[in-house]
Amino acid sequence: MIFDRLKTDERGLTLTELMVAIFLLTIVSIVFSNVLSSSLRATRDIENSARTNDDIRLILERVDRELRGAETICIPAPGDASNTLSFITRSNPIPPADTRHIIYRLVDVDGDGANTDLQRSGDGGLTFITVNETVVNEIVAVDLGTPQFLFENQGRNEINNTGLPSASPSYGKVVRISVWIDRSPLDRISPRLESTEVAGRNIWTPNAANC
Repeated sequence: MIFDRLKTDERGLTLTELMVAIFLLTIVSIVFSNVLSSSLRATRDIENSARTNDDIRLILERVDRELRGAETICIPAPGDASNTLSFITRSNPIPPADTRHIIYRLVDVDGDGANTDLQRSGDGGLTFITVNETVVNEIVAVDLGTPQFLFENQGRNEINNTGLPSASPSYGKVVRISVWIDRSPLDRISPRLESTEVAGRNIWTPNAANC
């Protein structure tokens, strides 16, 4: 009797038991795959959100730093907005100082039909380098049905009570920068907007002859 209990049971799994095991394994695999996929998407979204914040901060800080020392704003004109910012500044406030013509523009470098590449030139447009490739102001403008320009030169000439043109208080003195960034159109993070206003340390001369 003891010998009978020690004998190895050689009976295998029945077909029903095998099918149930496969079914349970399939269910567990599907659930695990969905959890893993959701985790990966959430991680990607968080990373893209952080990168978007960094992109916007770097763009605004760079333009702000250079524009505050500008002597002349060429584009856009006071009261106008544009996806191009052109201004004259100096590399050193103490003479002798080299005059620099800096241009920021939104263009389509990769040829995909969308102007999403923000470029900068420090030599008046002779050469350009790409600052960021995910500026979607024009794409957002299409979605919202209203222009979303990068740069707005606030103030314009107004007609005073004598009927003569008179410059508004902010005429050519304040530039508003509004940047829409979409790090990846494939993630679940919507394009993000950040804005700032830059007032020059110097007296800006809007649309001077040397532009």
